[in-house]
Amino acid sequence: MNLLDLLMSPAFAEAAHHAKEAVHNQGSMSFIDYIFHSNIINFIIVVAFLVWLNKVQKFTSIIDQRQEEISTKVLDSEESKRRAEFKLEQTKTQLCNSSEKIDAIVKDGKQVAKSLSSEIVIEAKKDAKELESKTEHVIDTKRTQAVSEIKIKITGAAFEIAREHIKQSLDDRMHQKFIDEFIESLDNLKV
Repeated sequence: MNLLDLLMSPAFAEAAHHAKEAVHNQGSMSFIDYIFHSNIINFIIVVAFLVWLNKVQKFTSIIDQRQEEISTKVLDSEESKRRAEFKLEQTKTQLCNSSEKIDAIVKDGKQVAKSLSSEIVIEAKKDAKELESKTEHVIDTKRTQAVSEIKIKITGAAFEIAREHIKQSLDDRMHQKFIDEFIESLDNLKV
């Protein structure tokens, strides 16, 4: 409410109207009555001005308070923006570093894979040589067993063939001659 609205308010108009009636009713006012009425009007104006000033002060304090809140929010938002920009820069840096880290990990992985591959090949060759050596040893052992079994079978077959051959070549007369010679040799031994 501004001062003009206060002067135009119904309370002020009523007070002015009462003062005017008092002047008309009295006819001519004395100087003291005139001063008294003017002081009442001045008092009403001052009170109205103080009320208006109080409302303006409250309004100003509300505006100042609101302005301070807005300033605080602006500062907070600027601080938040600054922190967000800082985090964005950190994230970009980490992203760049992560690419380098990924490259390093891939490179290390390739080196480890190559090393493991070499070790696996060396180990496989070693195992193959051991297996080959064991296989040759088993083959030699089996060959020796087979040769021994074949010799035994050949020897047995040869004895069997020889026996059959001797049996067929000895007739009864030869047989009797060998028996007689054997007995004679025994007799010679006893004598």
